[in-house]
Amino acid sequence: DYWPYVDIRNWDNLDAFLAAHDERKLYFFTTKVKRPYFEADFTPGSLLVFGKETEGLPPEIIELYDDRCYTIPMRNRNIRSLNLAMCAGIVLYEAIRQNTVHNCPVPATID
Repeated sequence: DYWPYVDIRNWDNLDAFLAAHDERKLYFFTTKVKRPYFEADFTPGSLLVFGKETEGLPPEIIELYDDRCYTIPMRNRNIRSLNLAMCAGIVLYEAIRQNTVHNCPVPATID
C-alpha cells in the first residue's frame, strides 16, 4: 500500500551512485566514527547511506567522506550496534524531524 510513494532507483555500483549525487547531500553512517547522527544538519533531499549489516561501509568510503560520517551512540560498550533496519529508522526519523515535524499536526498523520 506504500509502494506508489516509493521512488526506487538502482545504480550498477557504489561509484556510480556517488558520481550521480552532490556530495553535500550525502550522509554516511558507520560504527567507526564518533560524531553522533543528531549533529548532522539534514536538508531536504539528503541521502542517507548505510553499509551492509554484516560489514558496514567500506573503509575507503569512511576515509574519503570522513567529514560526512556519523554514528548512533551506544550506551553499553558490550553491545556492538543495532541492526541495520533499526539504524535506518532512527536516522530517517531524525532527518524527518529536522525538516517537517514542526509542521505536522499532533497526532501526526501522513496524507
